[in-house]
Amino acid sequence: MTDEQISKLSVKPLHFPSVLGGVVPTYNIAGITQDLKFTAETLSGIFLGTITKWDDARLAKDNPGVKLPRADIQVVHRSDGSGTTFVFTDYLPKSTPIGKAKWEQTLPSTGPWASAGRATKVSPARSSKHRIR
Repeated sequence: MTDEQISKLSVKPLHFPSVLGGVVPTYNIAGITQDLKFTAETLSGIFLGTITKWDDARLAKDNPGVKLPRADIQVVHRSDGSGTTFVFTDYLPKSTPIGKAKWEQTLPSTGPWASAGRATKVSPARSSKHRIR
C-alpha cells in the first residue's frame, strides 16, 4: 500500500512479509544420503577452519551411526559481500563462543575464511544437495 492509501484507512494496518528466505549452509558428500546434523559449535568450527575433516569426532558426535568419510571439508562461499553473507556471518559468533574473538576481527560481510585465503567464487547453493540442519 502507498502512504496515501494507508492515510485514508480508519484503522492502522498490519503489514506481513509475503516472501521470506532462509540462509542455510549446504553440503555435498559422496555416499552420504541422509541429512546431517550440526551444532552451532561444529558449524562455527568448520567455517573457522578448526574442523577440517568430515570424520572429525565432533561431527561424528552430532551424527551418531553415520559413517562419515575421511575427507577434507572444502568450504565454498560467495566471494562478494551480500545480505545473506552478512546474515550468516552475523549468526556464527552469536550462536557460540567458539571463535568469537576471531569473528569479531573480521568484517561481517566477508568472514574469516576469506581472509585465510580460502575464498572462492562458487555459491554453495549451486552445487550442494543437502542443507545443514
